[in-house]
Amino acid sequence: MKTFNINGSQFGVAFLEGNRDIIPSNVKKMEESLKEFGKNLMPMVYVKADDARLNGRKLKDAIDNTDVAEGDRASYIVVLDGQHRFKAAVNMAAAEEEGGFDTSKLVWEELKLEGNKTIEDALIEINSIGQMWKGKDYIGGLALRQPENEIVQFAKELTDFGVSAKTINK
Repeated sequence: MKTFNINGSQFGVAFLEGNRDIIPSNVKKMEESLKEFGKNLMPMVYVKADDARLNGRKLKDAIDNTDVAEGDRASYIVVLDGQHRFKAAVNMAAAEEEGGFDTSKLVWEELKLEGNKTIEDALIEINSIGQMWKGKDYIGGLALRQPENEIVQFAKELTDFGVSAKTINK
């Protein structure tokens, strides 16, 4: 597990399985922004991976894409918003010929959910206000909210295989 300085502490970084896919063209845009400003202008939003609201949810290490074991969760944070920014920073840090990028300059914000708000509530809010959703994002959001709905889960699987939301809707 590779660790990063996040608000003064060392953590591994994980992504929540089922959140938005990483799109290489978006990572490239984020690399350009990081180069221009030297840091991310919008904080990356995270929760600690041992948050009880994540129980039963599959987490993937953001660097090597391996499953994060339940017993290792206290050593991780989970990025809810900023996966593209994080991937861009990691790519740039690895690019020695370009002078690299200091990942300790990344700006992070811990999300502390109150009351009965869920991780899914937060993800849907973040994803719907941060960037315009596409059809597959709506299906993904519904799949997060209704993990027991077989039809919705099948629709999500179809989008994962590249079937357009328009086709699925028909």
